[in-house]
Amino acid sequence: MLNPNPTVSLGDLVIVYEDYKTMKHVYVKSGAVYHNNFGSFKHDDMVGRPFGHKMAAHNGHGFVHLLQPTAELWTASLSHRTQILYIADISMICLQLELLPGHRVIEAGTGSGSLSHGLARSVGPAGHLFTYEFNEARALAAAGEFADNKLAQVTCRHADVCTEGYVYPGLEHASIDAVSSAPPPHVLCMCCACAVHVPCMCCAYYCAHHNCAYTVPTLCR
Repeated sequence: MLNPNPTVSLGDLVIVYEDYKTMKHVYVKSGAVYHNNFGSFKHDDMVGRPFGHKMAAHNGHGFVHLLQPTAELWTASLSHRTQILYIADISMICLQLELLPGHRVIEAGTGSGSLSHGLARSVGPAGHLFTYEFNEARALAAAGEFADNKLAQVTCRHADVCTEGYVYPGLEHASIDAVSSAPPPHVLCMCCACAVHVPCMCCAYYCAHHNCAYTVPTLCR
């Protein structure tokens, strides 16, 4: 859960379920109004409602459901800045990385933050996710969302971690339990070798099978 509280409060993230094709995320603000094809919904009327509440429009006959935010629902409602991973891939990545509460993870390629929320949920408040994005605008947007969603266990930085000689600031030597890579994984494995301990899980996702020819020998070194 991104929000463990049972009821909606001012400032909370709420997933507004309109229908099975449409979900939007909103941050509850006093005086604000959420508009859609079903009518208008005052944020002040959301406050105090239990998550799961069926909320009627104040100027129409429509309704929405106020859902408690989870990593999966965030993926379904986030703003796309890049192509994203969805639930099936995210669950497999978290499984293959053998993530546990308290683990420390490097993510290369924050993108829209979809996978990041799944990784952050897996390591929990006792762990930490260090996620890096080479595009400055995307890195700033993602960092703002992590802060708004109260994910204190996530550090988002603007950096190209595949640059030769890159040093991970704030990371102790051999302190990382897992690495998740969107860039060419054989490049990342060489760059972050000093930050990980042995054994360390590494998961790389890419569409070009020829990358395997570079990745496997690198991991075997």
